[in-house]
Amino acid sequence: MIWLIIPVLTLHLVLVGVGSVGPLVAGIWELVAFFRKLAPAEATARLLVIRRLAGVSLAALSLGVGLGFLLWGVHAAFASDPDLSVSAAMTRLWGTRWASMLGTLGFSLACQLLALWLDARRHKEEMSFPGWGSAVLNLLAGANTTYHFPLLFVMFSTLITTANLANDPLTRDLYRTLLGRADVWGRVIHHWGAMLLSVGVTLLHMPQRLATAGPTGEMAALRALRSGSQLALAAILLQILTGLTNLLLLPTNWQNLYLGESPLAACLLVAGALGSFAVLPGLFELAFGGNSLNDATVRSARRLGSALLGVWLAMVAARQIAGTEVWRLLAG
Repeated sequence: MIWLIIPVLTLHLVLVGVGSVGPLVAGIWELVAFFRKLAPAEATARLLVIRRLAGVSLAALSLGVGLGFLLWGVHAAFASDPDLSVSAAMTRLWGTRWASMLGTLGFSLACQLLALWLDARRHKEEMSFPGWGSAVLNLLAGANTTYHFPLLFVMFSTLITTANLANDPLTRDLYRTLLGRADVWGRVIHHWGAMLLSVGVTLLHMPQRLATAGPTGEMAALRALRSGSQLALAAILLQILTGLTNLLLLPTNWQNLYLGESPLAACLLVAGALGSFAVLPGLFELAFGGNSLNDATVRSARRLGSALLGVWLAMVAARQIAGTEVWRLLAG
């Protein structure tokens, strides 16, 4: 069962990452473009990328939430499966925060919808420049989910895999205690890097469709390709740094699993790390190589994006397998 859950969980995390950080990136780009004096063609090209990213982000968050509820139901139905024990424990903790979770999601979805409505009005009036109203709404939507979900995810994970905290609820005092721990923030930043990576991968898959979107489509496609590769490159470097730091901060039982006590978790971790290093030259070439937009460049971007999704799958699998082993040791 766990091998059926891992791909769905990976897709859920990718979609929520795009739906959370995507609006942040779109909002920042909108503000930069709003306050800079750009040529009409460049402003239109930027706006095409921003609109596409904002729309994809809303769809991704909605679908990611749907998959989250699906996973919730599966874990509730198969809670007795020992391979799903750690995920089932996480699901129970999420259930204790359902009201705040729905409030966070509702606020972000409402902000994104309103931002898209404002942008649609500008488009209808043929305004070829970004507006600050939709930028602020996108920033609010993205900041809300980017802060809350990774932090709660890491705190819940810390609770269920720590011997003296495994059965404790996340009280306000415990929340404040965990908020001051370096290992918690190290893992949160690592999650932020993964979410930024999901936006980079999304942009790497956009050029082919953007290229046909009007007279400035090719300019927009090239911007999406370069921005996506730059974001992915920055995200991978951040994750390598935080990943090594987090490995050093992990409890001994976790370190032993990743360093060979669990051969499968160790192999998946090594495979993910090697995959991350393998795509760096290609991303660097797309980000700073001055490539023109052609079929070969578009195919290269899509291949790199797909490879990064494979890396993500390997890392999620390693984390789930190691977490399950730790939970079994605590339960035993």
